[in-house]
Amino acid sequence: MPTKAPSLRPSQPPTPWHSQISACRPALQLVSPVSNACCSARLRRLVAFWGFWRASPGARADRADRRSMRGARAALLCLVALGRLGAAQDAPTQAQDAAIVEPVAPMYVLRGCDAQRGEIYCMRTLSCVLPDPKNPFFCVPEAVDFVGVGSFRWGASSSAYQIEGGASADGKGPSNWDVFAARPGRVHGGESGEVAADSYHKWRQDVALLRDLGVQDYRFSISWARVMPQGTGQVNAAGLRYYSDLVDALLNAGITPVVCLFHWDLPQALEEKGGWLEKDMIVRAFSDYAEVVFTALGDRVKTWITLNEPGTVVYMGYNMGLMAPGRCSDRTKCAEGDSFTEPLLAGHNMLVAHAHVVDIFRRKYRPQLGGRIGMVNCVKWAEPQNRADMKEWKLAQFLMEAEIGFFTDPLYFGDYPLSLRESVGGSSGPLPQFTDEEKFLLAGSQDFFGLNFYTSHYIYDPPNGGGIGPLGGSSWLYVTPGGLRNQLHWITERYGAPPIIITENGCDEPDVDSMADPAVPDMFRIQFMHEYIEQASIASLEGVNLQGYYVWSLLDNFEWADGYSKRFGIVHVDYDNDQKRTPKASYYWYRRLLNILRASGKGGPGMGFKEIGGSGAQEAASRGVPSAEQLGAQEDEDEAFWTRLGLTGGLVLVAAVLVMGIVVLRRREYARPVYMGGLLRRRDYDPLL
Repeated sequence: MPTKAPSLRPSQPPTPWHSQISACRPALQLVSPVSNACCSARLRRLVAFWGFWRASPGARADRADRRSMRGARAALLCLVALGRLGAAQDAPTQAQDAAIVEPVAPMYVLRGCDAQRGEIYCMRTLSCVLPDPKNPFFCVPEAVDFVGVGSFRWGASSSAYQIEGGASADGKGPSNWDVFAARPGRVHGGESGEVAADSYHKWRQDVALLRDLGVQDYRFSISWARVMPQGTGQVNAAGLRYYSDLVDALLNAGITPVVCLFHWDLPQALEEKGGWLEKDMIVRAFSDYAEVVFTALGDRVKTWITLNEPGTVVYMGYNMGLMAPGRCSDRTKCAEGDSFTEPLLAGHNMLVAHAHVVDIFRRKYRPQLGGRIGMVNCVKWAEPQNRADMKEWKLAQFLMEAEIGFFTDPLYFGDYPLSLRESVGGSSGPLPQFTDEEKFLLAGSQDFFGLNFYTSHYIYDPPNGGGIGPLGGSSWLYVTPGGLRNQLHWITERYGAPPIIITENGCDEPDVDSMADPAVPDMFRIQFMHEYIEQASIASLEGVNLQGYYVWSLLDNFEWADGYSKRFGIVHVDYDNDQKRTPKASYYWYRRLLNILRASGKGGPGMGFKEIGGSGAQEAASRGVPSAEQLGAQEDEDEAFWTRLGLTGGLVLVAAVLVMGIVVLRRREYARPVYMGGLLRRRDYDPLL
């Protein structure tokens, strides 16, 4: 917490963390089964680490700092969560007057490297390097070996309207985005998702690309109007079969499907009945649709997302009118709508719909089929320009509670943040009230925290604030990897260390013209991915329960109001040449990273499947970009070279000893604890700060 320095340190050290195990165990019996299971797992980890500490004194020197302190951090977070839950027995289940979370990371961490060239700061060599996927001395993000273990999952993401095309194929009904994009002036260049990347017909190529990439998970969404053209009632068998075939192909390729039920494209038939503004209608319709999908795919899909970024829908669709359904108060842009009341009402109804679908899933489907379910929210880290100003930190806290807490506080506490409700007039204001039943269904209604993270901003607009860091290809996307690390800690502290999956993270290139050519290496994107993965990995080392990272996106696609003017994909799509797919340099960089993790045994479960070249390999070679097979051959050649060198002189052994010494020292620096306000926190490590 950013307060004056003297108040950060207690007069005497707090009770050692290992002595609090017995105090935490009885509290476990007082909380819900979900929290009990979560915290029990963390306590088991803590007990294991404590047993290692006591039983293996000789091993402490090289492993205890890295692992036991991470376990201690996780267990203390568990204790904090239990304290909050215990207090909730006698108080409203709500985060009241939540503490401000201290930022732990600098916002931009290139440390003087040449961002224009795409350089990154390599902690392994303490120098600026180009993250070239062909380089034999490939620099992996710092601390990534600490997240590439256990249940951690690497993946890629997409969404139905942005890649599928086939707008009216095989009985699909129109969506509100089909209608919105057809209105003049709504989308850049008058473009639409009518064809997009044509994944409805080319999905087999997409699966081959994913398999060649080496990811474990593929997150995609289902077009509601493709499955139920009118939103309710009759099911379109052809549409449902498309998703069933896709799921089967992914599983056969060793890839786990992660399925989102709603990624912004609402059936137009429901939009004409009021859409998300009509609670009773939309809750019934969403529940019926979810049951159809659960029944058809639940035997094979084990991770579900109800809603993707509902905050973006309500802000851009009901406040600004810049996305479907295009409602706002400005009559020069929108024919109808109310920018003040409708976003609150639509967001409220989306939360209620989510709660009912989760209840159905847990009661009717999970007992037989298993699986987990949650919501995905897009989050921007906010902070004052002066980190020492407590008044401005309170404003930053309010901004994050309003943006993040609107859709996530109800999922954990059953109601909105008090600060948000009070800011719009309290109980008599326009923010709807949840019924007691709705609060009951909402509290604890997600099994993981789905996080889409791209950027950060200061609390004030320009000229006194604005975005933090270099600007990417979009006007809103500022490169701030430190913001991701800070945001992960904010979520961890506020919601009691939930499991977190980064379900979207990526960027477009500042120079759109050059990036339209896949032969030009997208070094800016590689730099972006390296820095963000590194900061996420360090956050995991610091105790954040991070369980996955998915790049956005697999393919160049229809970027909503920006049409096809922005390219976020790691695979290039040629919209003028039958949607031809060509992997970019970032594709090969990501693949190389996963290959290294797999070879070192750090890739998590499922990382051992055989590598098979994808459909884009020959295309890539013809464009001058190294194919996956070429990169694999290069890796084999490098390995043979170092083997010969080791046999002739033993230099590899000497170098390894020196490098390991440096790594151990750096790991200890990461793991060195300091006490702040009674909680074990980690000392931020940045050699240039």
